[in-house]
Amino acid sequence: MSLSNDSFLTNTTLYASHTNYEAMIEQIHNYVTTCGPVRCVLFVSEKDAYEHFEKGAIGEFRVERQHFHNGIYIGQLSREYGRKRKKTIVGRFLLFRHNERGIYVVLTNEKTSFFELGLLKYIGYLYPIFTLPFFYSWEMEEMLDSLASSRPQGAIMLTKLSRKSRITSVDSRKKKESDLTWTDLPYKEVFEQTRQNDAWMQKMWFDLLEETAIGKRKVFGGSISRKGVFKCELQFKLFYETILERSIRIFFRRREQLSNRARTENTNYQVKPLFIEFDEPIFKHKEQNRRLVNVLRKLPHLAYSVVHDNPYLHMTVTDYIDNSNYEIWILSDSRITIAPQTISSMSSLSRLCDHISREFKEGLLKDTKETA
Repeated sequence: MSLSNDSFLTNTTLYASHTNYEAMIEQIHNYVTTCGPVRCVLFVSEKDAYEHFEKGAIGEFRVERQHFHNGIYIGQLSREYGRKRKKTIVGRFLLFRHNERGIYVVLTNEKTSFFELGLLKYIGYLYPIFTLPFFYSWEMEEMLDSLASSRPQGAIMLTKLSRKSRITSVDSRKKKESDLTWTDLPYKEVFEQTRQNDAWMQKMWFDLLEETAIGKRKVFGGSISRKGVFKCELQFKLFYETILERSIRIFFRRREQLSNRARTENTNYQVKPLFIEFDEPIFKHKEQNRRLVNVLRKLPHLAYSVVHDNPYLHMTVTDYIDNSNYEIWILSDSRITIAPQTISSMSSLSRLCDHISREFKEGLLKDTKETA
């Protein structure tokens, strides 16, 4: 029995009035399979995110609700910006919260301009109420590992990637370099090259290829960025069950790791330090102490004071956005110690750790019990 055009459109419309979570996933999958790719981004919220979207006009932004049922929100976002010449950007989006982990996902099929200048700007405008994730290179690799485990018969090829690496020459005026590369290599090979070159991944584009009667064919593809921004082509269910689920799990774990670390009366003002551990004794060379100070100096809305810088580094820093404050120590050749003080938020700690990983070097974020 064939479906009518109206029925077909209903089954494949991204912004249908979804009745429940499972139906929504099915509808998104149908849309991506038949109509085209979608982009999405993850974020967490200090409060109910839906309430903020319901506020309507905030700054340059205006949100209009078109559907809200069972935690599934469909709306239209518009933004008017520009000083001399006003510009307006408008688009639709779908917002939902993961059933188990409380991470929000906002998704759209609109053009890149709306996604970047509309949705991402709106989420950024509401920082620190809304907080985007950050992912280390090996965590981005884990996402593709999850995909590979689910489709062992396929080959995951990276087609394009953006990386950064340190410049080690003492004569260089810059301390890091960036490259954008078009390639067609197995993802494991690319990540191994990245580690060997002391580089870290910013964004990667990939294809999943499978053998057919006429040769290898692309059955799924997309992109992953360290800021929790994704693009999905051809198979949304596969993307949701592998890459998105793994990223949400990692983000949930990091949110738990960075939350509730302030020194408070309830904990007798106990310090709950975090550690960033590196795979080499980078601070054996004391000029790296000054380099770290210079990196932190470039983080917007951060004030700092250097208490001591040689042979060990001791700094105090304050995040002016929410008054979070920390002490930072270098007491080991391969470790940064971050000691939150009387005010410490998950969003501020995330911003600090992300900045260090992007502008200084990627390290492994650990708790006290993980360093014993």
